[in-house]
Amino acid sequence: MVVCGCSNSQTSNKLPHNDSSKLQQLIEVVDHLDYLSKKNITQGKQMADESLSFLVKKDFKAVYPQQWKKLIILKKKTNSLMAKIESIKYQLENSAGGNYGASHKLKKPLATVEVNTIMIQNKVGYQLEKVLNNYVSFLNTEYRDSGLKPFPLIALGNAKNYLYNNDSKKQNQDFAHAHFHHTPVLVATMYLTCFQNTVLRYEEEVIKYMILSLVDKK
Repeated sequence: MVVCGCSNSQTSNKLPHNDSSKLQQLIEVVDHLDYLSKKNITQGKQMADESLSFLVKKDFKAVYPQQWKKLIILKKKTNSLMAKIESIKYQLENSAGGNYGASHKLKKPLATVEVNTIMIQNKVGYQLEKVLNNYVSFLNTEYRDSGLKPFPLIALGNAKNYLYNNDSKKQNQDFAHAHFHHTPVLVATMYLTCFQNTVLRYEEEVIKYMILSLVDKK
């Protein structure tokens, strides 16, 4: 599993179900990785908020009204998408994971049936794919004049995942099946956190390039 790039892998199929000690170790590792990813989300949000606050102090809105308008639209789009992903995460944690116990850990971290029901049967995974890729298309269209190279799509299936080039059974899985079919809720929510981090990283790049494009008029 490539956490930073949101690439799905065969992690969920390799959980050592017959060895409780190894299983617990793996759960703790994945849980900690998810904690680190969530920490990145907090830092990413702070960066964007502080950037906009600084621009307000510098009277950016009055000097560059069109660019300011674009930044506000970007922030609203990003916040809306982040909230959408957070709502899916909440649904999985409560319906599939059995919510959190006194230890602040999921009661059923390895639940897969409910994940499959929510993300595939109820089409939530396909809705997620649409909003993620619509966000990228929006960025690539609205901010291309800032000198940004097109962002790659966030939600991809296995057809573009080199890990499955030689796996005839899985190489053609769509986004929803690739990430959420037979996937433990702990891993599924980690994917969602990873998608959120990618969204914030894209937003950060847009903000930087919009400012730089005003300074460097080449």
